[in-house]
Amino acid sequence: MVDAYLTHGSKLVDITNEFLKACEELETGEFSMSNDFKISHAMSAIEIMDPKMDSGMEFFEWKMLNFTDKAKLTQEILRLPVKEIIATFDATFATIASWLNSQPLDQTIFSNLCMCDSELIKNNIYLYTLSTATLHFISLLKLYFRCASVSNEEDVCLQTGHNVPSYDRTFVSTNLTDAIAKLRKTLRGNNTATEKHEFQALLIRFEFFSSLLEMFDFLLPSKGTLYLLNAGINETEIDPFIPNLYSAGEQLQKCLHFHKRILATINFGKQPPKDERDSLFDWLSTFDSNTYLYMSTAGLPRKLQLFSRLEGYKYIEDTLETIGEIIMSVPDYVTTTWGILVNNPIYDQNSDVQELRDPSISQIKGPPSRKGWIGDPPSLANKPKK
Repeated sequence: MVDAYLTHGSKLVDITNEFLKACEELETGEFSMSNDFKISHAMSAIEIMDPKMDSGMEFFEWKMLNFTDKAKLTQEILRLPVKEIIATFDATFATIASWLNSQPLDQTIFSNLCMCDSELIKNNIYLYTLSTATLHFISLLKLYFRCASVSNEEDVCLQTGHNVPSYDRTFVSTNLTDAIAKLRKTLRGNNTATEKHEFQALLIRFEFFSSLLEMFDFLLPSKGTLYLLNAGINETEIDPFIPNLYSAGEQLQKCLHFHKRILATINFGKQPPKDERDSLFDWLSTFDSNTYLYMSTAGLPRKLQLFSRLEGYKYIEDTLETIGEIIMSVPDYVTTTWGILVNNPIYDQNSDVQELRDPSISQIKGPPSRKGWIGDPPSLANKPKK
């Protein structure tokens, strides 16, 4: 073993054959030739030599530095072709789906370099709008998960080593409106057939994101309300939130409509080389799966279960359909979030635990411990007679 180290130095090499040959010198039942070498030492050595246990043993190029240079100096990132922006959008939603499917924030959403420092790409309206809208959406869900206390770390990972900036909903809405308006204006100009298809595909995606955020506006309390709750403000001093199921349902239908069109236009985005994994997205200049590898902790999974773009959109579609089933199953006389929970057939009102089919995003319907600000349970006296 020493000879192997002297020959190769710190470079990782396969010493299986040398190891087996050295073992032949041991007597039957003998563990090592040294009484000072215990089984615990062997286990520690195995863990240290395993790159999955010590990310420092794996060399990787930190793509973020190159990304920063391209954004600040050459502005190459700001001139990305529409084809790559489409693929970046699709990959971003795949990372959102992977995060909601119990994968770490730092190894999913923040593998998108635009999320790490969105101000770097401020002059690219499409990347900046995607970045700020995504960060707003993620912070909203994180706030609600924490406030509602309806998720565990095995359901959705809320911890991150990244300092996540917070963007106001009005600011995000303005960005989306501007991006959509610019794309519509561009489509009215002189474009080749290919350019027209690409701009149309990108427009569909931003319209999808806009409808998605509007749907959650009608279903969830605002971030301002959640901040007040987390600050310890008395619930009686906060106006109860009343969900607008009809308007939420309208936006949901728009989301499903745009979702189908996104799947039909996914090939207008950049595609990975044959030898590249779709789910890692390192083939895009805006992504780096190793960006936060240096701060991986024991709490992060050894083997990530990441979605590809198509798998991510399928997860989003399933989630939207689940939300649609909840909306459609609520009777007309129910007007509060608490009422949704009580009347929801997939919620056990006699338990302190919400039994929902989806372990993450479906739980945002409302927490059982916040009756004050999600409205009181509907009176049985108001329930229409059959």
